[in-house]
Amino acid sequence: MSNFLTNFQSGDYEKNKEKEVPEKPDRSKENGGVAIEQKLADTELGDSSQEEATKMVRRHSQEETEHDPTYQKRQRKKWLLIGLLGTVAVVAISLTIYQLNHVEMPDFKGKAISDVRTWAAKNKVTVETKSDYSVEKEANQILKQPVPKGKKVRKGQELSFLISKGADPEEPLNLPDFSTLSSAAAEDWLKQNKVENLKLILEYSEQIETGKLLRTEIKEELKKSFKRKDSGTLYYSKGKEVYQKDIVVPDFSSKLKSEVETWAKSNSIQMTYKDVASKEQELGKVLKQSIAPKEKIAKETKMEVEVSAGKPIVVPDFETLTPEEALAQKGVEVTVKHQYSNEVPYGQLIWQTLPSGAELTEKDDSAIVVTYSEGKPYLKDVVGETEGALQKIFFDEYQAKGANINYTIKYVNSEEKKGTVVSMSAVNLYVPMDYTVEIRISTGNP
Repeated sequence: MSNFLTNFQSGDYEKNKEKEVPEKPDRSKENGGVAIEQKLADTELGDSSQEEATKMVRRHSQEETEHDPTYQKRQRKKWLLIGLLGTVAVVAISLTIYQLNHVEMPDFKGKAISDVRTWAAKNKVTVETKSDYSVEKEANQILKQPVPKGKKVRKGQELSFLISKGADPEEPLNLPDFSTLSSAAAEDWLKQNKVENLKLILEYSEQIETGKLLRTEIKEELKKSFKRKDSGTLYYSKGKEVYQKDIVVPDFSSKLKSEVETWAKSNSIQMTYKDVASKEQELGKVLKQSIAPKEKIAKETKMEVEVSAGKPIVVPDFETLTPEEALAQKGVEVTVKHQYSNEVPYGQLIWQTLPSGAELTEKDDSAIVVTYSEGKPYLKDVVGETEGALQKIFFDEYQAKGANINYTIKYVNSEEKKGTVVSMSAVNLYVPMDYTVEIRISTGNP
């Protein structure tokens, strides 16, 4: 039937009627199919009925068209869908291009400028920086970003960030009274004010409780005009140092002093050494220790060991010896002196610098001074001596031996050579320890 209708619709029925024989499809199920086939069969009877058949077909075609009322609606839906899909495609392409050429701005506030540069290099964004002082942000941290977080920025765009230079070093600060602040409060103040050159050091203290100020080391001229760049030191107590008793004391008997020194140093023991003469132990070996072996002690414990200083040297009793015998003593360095004395008879010992019977070690100073008595001072005759010789005579004979014997000069006319001693107010007699004699000197005039 489609070929039949096509021939009619083409308007050239006359040309095709002889060439084309109408088909007789099975139309039994279509609406009006039988009637149309009957009509078509009737057209074969003669030319007189062709015109009527043509009209009938045209009417049937119109009836079929009128029987599809959704066609126009479907056509509108189709074109609407095509338009919508096209619009979506254009928007999607535009969004894709936009996304490829733009990037979302992160939140860089408080972040380091290095983070910004890493992000910028990855997303092809140019970064420019300006800087300003800030107490809140550390140096090189972002103070302000040019685009808010979440907003898109175009790749290749230049962005200017404000970064921190840290706290202003020239800013004046009012120093608190640190003696009223604990160590924790002082640390908080230093952090809040970004003061890095004023150091806080904790030290152990036996007297000052934990957290209290020990001392400050700040120049006086800075205390009233302190700037952030200025320096100083605050010392706070961390209380007494407490150590665990976990160090076992060795048995140092007959050990060398050097071994004790090594052990004490490695265990932070406050060791003292006492040199003691010993007939049994050789020089440098331990004789005794103040803390028993195997006892447990803590660091900084005080301890003492006695160390052999070699065989003892006994100081003689020089009272039983003459000056000559004293000089001959071995093991000691003896110096003999003589001194006048009103109480001690001549030749007897007045004193010795080390007591008799004392034991000296090889490390001790063995020098001993012994002084023997010259008896009472005896004023000798100096007549005939020159005036210039008197100083030496009186010093050597009297003053060097403990007698305060002095003289005065009186010049007299005499036939003796000028400057010669011609007489004395006293001569050749015992005198007190403190005495002054008059000596007469010739003027050389008769």
